[in-house]
Amino acid sequence: MVLSNYPVLEAFERNERGDLSVYCTFCKVFHHHSSDDGHKSAHCTNDESPYLKTGYIIKKTFKRISNG
Repeated sequence: MVLSNYPVLEAFERNERGDLSVYCTFCKVFHHHSSDDGHKSAHCTNDESPYLKTGYIIKKTFKRISNG
């Protein structure tokens, strides 16, 4: 699989396990994924989203900040 042809979305850690979330500009919500960077199937609810056909690559750019 050639990953350079897929859109790349910035992700942030949302919990202590390191699970990732991305903001979808097509659905206007956050989609949640496991802790691994890489190609993901889209969780889009907007039928017009191009991510439904291609999926996307998520890349962790923000690390969760601990509250204590």
